[in-house]
Amino acid sequence: LLGHYLTKISPGVTTILSSDTMLEELSAATKDDVVIAFSFARYSTATIDAILTARSGGAYTIAITDSSSAPAAQLSDNAFIAAAAPTFFGNSFVAAVAVINVILAMCTRNQPEAARGNLERVERIAAHRNRFVQGSGLDKGND
Repeated sequence: LLGHYLTKISPGVTTILSSDTMLEELSAATKDDVVIAFSFARYSTATIDAILTARSGGAYTIAITDSSSAPAAQLSDNAFIAAAAPTFFGNSFVAAVAVINVILAMCTRNQPEAARGNLERVERIAAHRNRFVQGSGLDKGND
């Protein structure tokens, strides 16, 4: 979700979705990069390796995790704590989605003209390619 919207407001964002290529991609991270890692209990070792790899290249690291004592929080430069209490057979990530909304708001407020220009470019392309159903009442900003 974060990567989806960040790429719309900042074309230079890279989203890594697979642990298969994560270390290779993060090995190129530098001091000019920010890496945001999501880590919730049971705390995947792949996420920890990703943070360590990004930091070794000088990247600024941020963890979004469920506890200040979580390994990702301890290893990152900064951490957002988002409770993920179990409400069924898994965890609820509502708090993490709220953190994502805050990050997106901060990014767009930091560079409003650039964000607006990028969003307008994406919308023009979507309209040109007829990406959304028109005239059904369902095209009011839903994705």
